[in-house]
Amino acid sequence: MAKIDRALIIRRQGIELSKEYAQQCAESCEEHNLPYEFIDAVEFLECQQAFESVGAKMKQNYKNTKGNCCCHSSHIKCWKRIIELNKPCIILEHDAIVKGDVRNIDIPDMAATTFGHRVADVNHYNPIGPAKEFIEIRRAIGVHACALTPATAKWLWEDARDNGVGVGVDRWLMMQRASKLPLYVCHPEQVVCWVRTSTSNIQEKNNNEKSKRRTNVHNYKDAFSPSWEKGFKK
Repeated sequence: MAKIDRALIIRRQGIELSKEYAQQCAESCEEHNLPYEFIDAVEFLECQQAFESVGAKMKQNYKNTKGNCCCHSSHIKCWKRIIELNKPCIILEHDAIVKGDVRNIDIPDMAATTFGHRVADVNHYNPIGPAKEFIEIRRAIGVHACALTPATAKWLWEDARDNGVGVGVDRWLMMQRASKLPLYVCHPEQVVCWVRTSTSNIQEKNNNEKSKRRTNVHNYKDAFSPSWEKGFKK
């Protein structure tokens, strides 16, 4: 086990709204002394092309939207970057906002970790203290703030390359945990996903028409650490 080296912020270069979100994410990293780099998202590709662009395969029976396939492929790109760095990293989707220190806690091998949940307003949650431990949970929503070690990233990447992608990345790691990897939540949570207008369905370059605002904030109470609701102020 080792501590997080940096954040990898997934940013869509072809969508201004994504770049705006990613900049806010980066500023929150700076506020909490978290080094970061941007990862250019896979975008505007059909599903099979998206996975092939990162060296992965798609199973024949896999069906999903272009946006979800590009999102999954972008995470695979991050897994490969973690292997290249050979250091644990936290993968932040562009709508994540860091609320505290994520570098003071060791990341477990061969497991997925989440550092926080979705909120409708960025000010609805603040951690009640520094990260103390990871607590194993059954499920969570979203891979917006997922830390992986190089060993875990290597296993995930090789599986996508050799066996192919057959389920979306949220279900693979968080919701249905189809990967069978253990899942842990940081206690207290240190990151939120600020739910705003989604960009996932914008699939034409330079088309910044806003798609429907997401309303599915986190409601899996069995994913919360004991401190989540103490830090949640509405």
